[in-house]
Amino acid sequence: MIKTNPDSKVALLIFFTFLTFYIMTTGGHAYTDEYQQYEVTKRIIDEGRLDVTEEVAEKYWKGSFKRGVDGKLYAAAPPTWALSLIPFALLAKSLNLPPVTWILYGSTMVAGTCSLLFLFSRKLGFSTKLSLTLTVIFGLATMAWPYSKTGISPMMGTLSLVGSIYLLYSHRFDADAKKWHFIAGALCALSVAIRYDYAIFIPFLILFHFITIPRDKFSLSSRSLLVIKSRFLSIIFFIIPLFILSILVALYNHIIWGSVLRSRTVDIVGPSEHTSFVGIFGILVSPYVGLFLFAPITILLSISLWDLYKKDRALSFLFVSIFVISLLFYGTLSFWDQGHTWGPRYLFSSIPLIVISLGSSLERRGKVFSRLVLGLSLVGFFVNSLGALFKWQVAIQEMFKGKNWYEHFASAPFFDQSHFMILHQLQVAAKGGFDLFFLHDTTYWLLPVLSVILVIETWYLLRLVLNSRNSIFLGSVA
Repeated sequence: MIKTNPDSKVALLIFFTFLTFYIMTTGGHAYTDEYQQYEVTKRIIDEGRLDVTEEVAEKYWKGSFKRGVDGKLYAAAPPTWALSLIPFALLAKSLNLPPVTWILYGSTMVAGTCSLLFLFSRKLGFSTKLSLTLTVIFGLATMAWPYSKTGISPMMGTLSLVGSIYLLYSHRFDADAKKWHFIAGALCALSVAIRYDYAIFIPFLILFHFITIPRDKFSLSSRSLLVIKSRFLSIIFFIIPLFILSILVALYNHIIWGSVLRSRTVDIVGPSEHTSFVGIFGILVSPYVGLFLFAPITILLSISLWDLYKKDRALSFLFVSIFVISLLFYGTLSFWDQGHTWGPRYLFSSIPLIVISLGSSLERRGKVFSRLVLGLSLVGFFVNSLGALFKWQVAIQEMFKGKNWYEHFASAPFFDQSHFMILHQLQVAAKGGFDLFFLHDTTYWLLPVLSVILVIETWYLLRLVLNSRNSIFLGSVA
């Protein structure tokens, strides 16, 4: 008799398997954006202060730190980003190993998203094997793998946002799910606290509550009214953490910047920065950060979202809304190119949703479509292995050597070959020099240890999944 394994057990094993893999391929170092937040984290740990010194601020881009009303320098980004680094930084400090912060932070966030993506796929009714397939596609064939080496804010923001959506979906028909809706609201609030611009998703999550009320409940019967009342109460419980967050943000803005409505983050992405629509095209297909180049599986997004619509209209509405509003919001920014990054980091929160929706297509469509998915996934794996195994900052430096990066990018032709990031990264790879922390002389002995752990985790995970009752794998019935 075949034993069915609980999804939570598989999800936990997925988390540790991907965590081990990401740790093995980590660079053990920070990049510019996250390191400037780490300066704030160190200041909090060492002196209990949020401001930084003049010497620290001078090392970074002039917009990274701004003067508050007290004349001191504070990070322009939300303080929650720096606060989220504290547990990892404390562990690194206790071990006297600074790289531990960067070895564990990104790896934990992305591995958590992989685990959550599996649970979400199972909740949608996909088989265990298909759910694992989707998880592997996201974890290895998109920017998730290279981003696991970093400490950028979209990773924690994405984990929190997808967690919020998952809880809302899981308990959308529960008669008394106020507790779960409150937790969902708290996760949504956390994503906004990490990145204030994620507030653009809140209206769509609230609307998701309304459109998931069964049509037969819209009547004047006492039972139907109780159901509708319960749903409105759930919405209120979802909003409460967001309301609390808005008060905390207002207090922070008042204390640091002198006004409850003033935020340096909003200054950076405010209305004056939304100058044209050229970035919408650029985010999708430009050779520098195009989504379809760095996560090729997203080329199928229109098909997958349409198939998800046939399966669950309300959820497809939410997924489409998040993707479209992200594209419109970030694609109209003057700095739509998104800085020194690997692919479109501002669209990262949409990628797990697109991959989840792909499961509907793999269920409905035949072997030809499955082979197409496999081909795009292999291309995505190759592309992102370049970003994960070698420093993409080296390629960027070569691209803009001796030039003002912002001025050159703004004036160069849209499809200037000099902007083809993947080709430059291939040149970096050809020169050798892996960006792998555990290839260093002092830590190389840990690589075989981690490899053994990964083999054991992978073997046990495959054993659990292959013994499951459901047999759909990559759209085919075994």
